[in-house]
Amino acid sequence: MKTEIAHTMQRDLGVFLPATVALMAVLVYVSVGSVAMTLLILAAVLVAVVWMTGFMGWIGQPITALSNTAPTFLLAIGCAYVMHLAACYQRQVHAGADARAATLAALERMRRPVVVAGLTTAIGAGFVALSDLPLVRGFGIDLMAGVLSVIVLACFAVPAVLSLSKVRRGSGILTSERRLGVLLFGIVEFVSRRPRAILAAALLLFVAAGIASTRLVVDSSGPKAFAEDSRFRRSSEFYRSHLSGDVIENVYVRTSGAGGIHDPDLLRRMLAFQRAAEALPEIDKSFSIASYVELMNRAMHGEDPSELRIPDSAEAVAQYLLLYSSAGEPDEFDDLLDFEHRHARIVLTATVGSSRESAALRARLEALAREHLPGESGRDAVLSTEILLSEAADELAVEQVWSLAGASLLILLLSAFAFRSLWIGAHLFLPIALPVALNFAVMVIFAITLRDVTSVIAVTTLGIAVDSTVHLLDTIRHHEAAHGLRRVAVFEAYVTTGRPVLVTSLIIASGLAVLGLSDFQVIANFGGLEALSLLFALAADLFILPAQLLASAAPARADRVSEALLLTTSERAFPALLVESSGELLRVRALGEGGAESASPGEEILVRGLRAGTRLAGRVSRRGPGESELEITLESDARGEQRSAADELRRLFTGAITKEFALGGYRFCRADSIEQRQAAYALRFRVYAAHGYIDPADFGSPSLRDSFDESAIQCLAYDAGGALVGTARVVLPSELGFQTEAFFEFEPPDVPRERLGEIGKLALSVEHRGGERVALLGLVKLLYDALREHDLGHAYAFMPRNLIESLARLGFPSSPLGPLSAATEAARRRSPMRGYFERLDPQSVLFDLDQAGRGFGGKS
Repeated sequence: MKTEIAHTMQRDLGVFLPATVALMAVLVYVSVGSVAMTLLILAAVLVAVVWMTGFMGWIGQPITALSNTAPTFLLAIGCAYVMHLAACYQRQVHAGADARAATLAALERMRRPVVVAGLTTAIGAGFVALSDLPLVRGFGIDLMAGVLSVIVLACFAVPAVLSLSKVRRGSGILTSERRLGVLLFGIVEFVSRRPRAILAAALLLFVAAGIASTRLVVDSSGPKAFAEDSRFRRSSEFYRSHLSGDVIENVYVRTSGAGGIHDPDLLRRMLAFQRAAEALPEIDKSFSIASYVELMNRAMHGEDPSELRIPDSAEAVAQYLLLYSSAGEPDEFDDLLDFEHRHARIVLTATVGSSRESAALRARLEALAREHLPGESGRDAVLSTEILLSEAADELAVEQVWSLAGASLLILLLSAFAFRSLWIGAHLFLPIALPVALNFAVMVIFAITLRDVTSVIAVTTLGIAVDSTVHLLDTIRHHEAAHGLRRVAVFEAYVTTGRPVLVTSLIIASGLAVLGLSDFQVIANFGGLEALSLLFALAADLFILPAQLLASAAPARADRVSEALLLTTSERAFPALLVESSGELLRVRALGEGGAESASPGEEILVRGLRAGTRLAGRVSRRGPGESELEITLESDARGEQRSAADELRRLFTGAITKEFALGGYRFCRADSIEQRQAAYALRFRVYAAHGYIDPADFGSPSLRDSFDESAIQCLAYDAGGALVGTARVVLPSELGFQTEAFFEFEPPDVPRERLGEIGKLALSVEHRGGERVALLGLVKLLYDALREHDLGHAYAFMPRNLIESLARLGFPSSPLGPLSAATEAARRRSPMRGYFERLDPQSVLFDLDQAGRGFGGKS
């Protein structure tokens, strides 16, 4: 095995380093778009690899199967560290800075996150280096030395070269906001709509992965370290099939005095133990000094089969052993018997597939030894060639727990101290803990055991995953300190720092995936799992981290931000946030360095609303009061579009009463069949359950209906594909009364009962909330027409305050009624609709439809 390990290590080293260097060269060039910058980054990291290798030789650290991967590991993460600095330098250059100024600005901006990111990775490697297992400890020492080397080079050598070099802008994807900045902005905009839902899903996933991790198996096996089709595995299987087991189990027999092994009773019990052991399925054969003695006894009796037994006296046994040693080699029994014949060894050959199986076999052999050799076998009587692997597996289980806990705590404390912020430390936990939990879950799903090599994945993932999170949090804190707006800071950070975070994470994962080329199955698993863990970490940074920040941020209204935009000039596209809209004038905040500078006054610009789906043409009228602000005057066509929309809205609500119509790609109608009504109840159930307004467990079927639905008018909205996407109802006056009167306390309005109705039970699919809200407008039109048709001048409703305000802007005035009744307050915790009242805090109102219409087509 040792020969095959050495041969495989030599092959891997010849594959890993060239393949990683070639892959990194291609990926780095695509990222930075400059040959000179690519060579600088690769040179810096290769110098760190040389330093690390020299350090290994200096301290006498041998090359092992695991440390053989350290150069590949360092190349991948080293390129990422230097690329963050390079990306910041290129952003400064694109903003118009010269080489020296760009270098100083980049170093000032990136020094702390690069150092903290490097130190957190070094901490992870340091905890690996504290392992009691030499293989694992050596890898940790090597990686820690390499990471510290990269930090030194990134903070000193690389900036020195950049400041003296000729300015090169580069055209890689790191500087292309059109391709990555817009993508990242869109991701954050998606997260901003549902941060709490994303956090809830992440926590559930974390708990599920944690539960799955408890099924992780700790195991080691020498042969299974090789791929199934490797030469060694094929040879090992042949040996096991045609000869005997390749694992040696030893049972040591001890007596109190010299010649104690000559006792015939003891020798007979040794043979009985051997026969019992050979009955175990894992044991192929056994032999001991007792086996030789019974063979010699048969030979002394003319090969009589009946004499294949132990002699009756200790003297005869001693004579046989003396005669045999005199006639043959004097040291032939040295492996089975000590010089004084006080102690002996029973040798068993076994076929076991792992250290876990070997440990179970040893337990059964120890039980047999206590049964047959109670006075001669001690606590450690059974030893084997697999015992080191088994003990290493037990050690790994303990080490994994304390190293993860220690590394996590130290990383969080270091980050909080370095940035003087417990806020940063608190926001680090979930984005770095979830990838580790998911890594363990994947190992369970694919039956990958925790052993010496795979044990380092969790801790190193902690150290590397925190790098990107630290870069993002530092940038967000920097922008928030500049203008005090958390939401703006999050969007801006992801547009700027998000690009190198995304690119470097993919580069590191790609570099580590090279380890999958190894003939060592365990090394291939190590590379694949490490790469997958980093992709999990990237997903956490893109979705969970902004969800944490936005869930705790002030509402969008407090940030003066009402809409996310994409601005496109003749040369570039850059995201922006709408600051103010007044008729044909828009004031926006451009995100990212050089965004506002790239749009000159008088230049044509296309404004796309990423939320609303709008597309308006305009011209840059002038720069706003802030450096990154622009004022845009919409063209007449755009203003005409707005006026046309207002006219269309006025015609929509003041036109003839209709029961079915089409608008903006949607079809609206009333339910005129049982099937349509049932579909409306089912959609209402899905929407209310998705938002937590009801608990599905409280219902026997996926349908939400009540006694008012039988006589109510159900209004439906269908999308272009014919799918039902919205529903609402009008309750007509009847003996049942109205839900608003049952739930709320108020004085009855001075309105004739026959002219009073109720609207409610609005349910609109999540995909059709926001934007132009065409589905909502169409449903309101159906509700309004149904009330007009039955000459109902007033309508009860209880709904969220923001919906009441939206309907008021549409031209439907209302007056408040009263609070929830005492009976409703007492019963709502037991009510199936308790989530609706707790989450939305609905207000009861009375709509005055006789006064409706005055605001149609106005500011709304």
